[in-house]
Amino acid sequence: MNRQEQIKFIEDNYPLYTNHISNRRIRHTFFSKIETELQAYLLGFYAADGSINEKRKTLRIHLQKQDSEIVYLYKDIISPDARTFTVEEHKTTGRKGMEVTAHESFGVDITSAELCNSLVNLGIGYNKSYSDLHIPNIPEYLIRHFIRGYFDGDGCITGWLAIEKGKSDRVRYSFDICGKTESLLTEFIKVFNIHNITINMNYLKRDNMYRVKTTSKKEIEKLFHFLYDDSYFYLSRKFKKFDYYVNTEVSQLIADHRNA
Repeated sequence: MNRQEQIKFIEDNYPLYTNHISNRRIRHTFFSKIETELQAYLLGFYAADGSINEKRKTLRIHLQKQDSEIVYLYKDIISPDARTFTVEEHKTTGRKGMEVTAHESFGVDITSAELCNSLVNLGIGYNKSYSDLHIPNIPEYLIRHFIRGYFDGDGCITGWLAIEKGKSDRVRYSFDICGKTESLLTEFIKVFNIHNITINMNYLKRDNMYRVKTTSKKEIEKLFHFLYDDSYFYLSRKFKKFDYYVNTEVSQLIADHRNA
């Protein structure tokens, strides 16, 4: 199913219910069964960068402002009437101690006990950052979309100009996914290996987290196609950067980095 067909499928099979107290519409059953790319992707993103308030039974997605498209995707699909919020973090700078906005973030809260219970049943519930997480029991063909969602929440693709004496300049690459749960990232590696992608994991003691990483251009190209081929839901910023490093001529990459 393409993007619009998936949204239509969700609308037909996961109805909106109106909360008569808040008068807000919510798809309480959205995560009750994972059967589309869209559901798997949003589940993966939540696993990386979402949270649940156990007392209030509220799902929260809270991101940097530039990634607001994901906040709106959760809102539009799961709870069109949910309220979004903006948080500004300030710092004092300059001789006169002027206060400036250092960081602006954007989020949405979706309150639904049934929605939260579905996430718990999928093994990604409360205190997930410190739990023994695993890839949820979802159809195998949807696992790559779950991983892409997790990557969009807690992963990055970077490139830099490597200058070595006596050698031609070249661009180096790095694909990284980070997390506090070794079990989940180990399962990611197993999935990658099944698809002939070689990637390693190490423990970052200073940050108390694990990192799945490769700097191989060949493996990064495989990862790009594994994650994005025939896919319709992703964070535009990371897709564009990934696409840039995979599909731009090396000479152009070098020129771009020299001029940066």
